[in-house]
Amino acid sequence: MLQDALLTGVAAGTCIDKEELGETTMQTICEVEEFLGPTHLQAQILRSDDGRPVRPIINGRQRKWTGKYFCLKAGAQSMPWESRKCELPLLKLAEASSAVVALLAQPHCLRMTLEGKRFDYYPDLELTVLPSFLKAYHDGASFCRALVGWAPATAAEMRYAKVIVEAKDDSDRRMADPEYLLKLDLAKQAYRNLGFHMVTVMRSTDLDPLDFADLHSVLRFRLARFTAVDEIGAVSLLRDAAHVSLLDVCDALGGWRRGRAKAYALHCRRLISIDLATSLSAFTRVRPMPREISLS
Repeated sequence: MLQDALLTGVAAGTCIDKEELGETTMQTICEVEEFLGPTHLQAQILRSDDGRPVRPIINGRQRKWTGKYFCLKAGAQSMPWESRKCELPLLKLAEASSAVVALLAQPHCLRMTLEGKRFDYYPDLELTVLPSFLKAYHDGASFCRALVGWAPATAAEMRYAKVIVEAKDDSDRRMADPEYLLKLDLAKQAYRNLGFHMVTVMRSTDLDPLDFADLHSVLRFRLARFTAVDEIGAVSLLRDAAHVSLLDVCDALGGWRRGRAKAYALHCRRLISIDLATSLSAFTRVRPMPREISLS
């Protein structure tokens, strides 16, 4: 029975065949999570040696949109995507959200064995988030609304949680495949035992209602240059206030036009947090962020 399945321990350092997992950089089992229990379900997490995505998506055999997107939160490297309507918007949302500390697309292979049958599951995205975001999500906010509507908490609350994201288009035919649905059910149980949170994001309910215009405006300037003086000025302005306006921050950074690019770059570096839950304007709230979770 699926509800009775638990994880069993597996040995670390086991070698695997590169061809066995297809087009991948994975050479050995670099990280294995161990749990003891009945032998109904065995599960192990296989990661690449260099911490990169385990399954590069782009190849000449696919007849669909694929690509890569540069992410600061992925260690300043490009992340693969194979759905421009689901995975690419999710990457952009995670890159812009102050709730997300780090991200990795195609982060690992979750290898599961149930009564002698093997299931390999490759999640779309692994997010390292602040748990106050999970509280908003579990309180009823949609996954993506919880990301854009997140507000910084106190430094004492800055612990990290791992979230596995499965992005789904409503037209995905696999959602009618019993074996695929079984694999998703097994994956949810395995991740729960491993201490991860697994979330399915649907395009129609989570992504389509969002206006990505403001996200694109912010992300456009995420690599804009700012100086240590700019950083100190913005952080000092927010030090004794719960929030200030975006206009005030921009004025401190050289004026509305020039300062906005710096403010957006500071936001993407997690040095300040611009409220993305409402449309960007001069009156948009900007909040302080604890220095220990910045990307700089």
